[in-house]
Amino acid sequence: MKPMMIIFGATGDLTKRKLIPALFRLHMKKTFTGPILAIGRRNLNQEEYIESLETTKFIGSDNMSNFLKKIAYQQFDFKNIEELFDKIKRLIKNIR
Repeated sequence: MKPMMIIFGATGDLTKRKLIPALFRLHMKKTFTGPILAIGRRNLNQEEYIESLETTKFIGSDNMSNFLKKIAYQQFDFKNIEELFDKIKRLIKNIR
């Protein structure tokens, strides 16, 4: 089973500027090949989230589309943590 990365705060600046570019570099080196579950508060669908990542500075590689296909975005309300983790558990099972 491949390892999976879960990013909380996936719509934030740190994710866009640092985490996603670092994961992309690992993808290029083939050191991290698993799926990425991106969790954020913003009400975006999958396509909108991927489009928001395509505006980052690391875009420009032919391998970018393969990398972006590994990312699944899910919007959550962080006020109900118990419900949040139940949903995350189900998502992980579906992604793997």
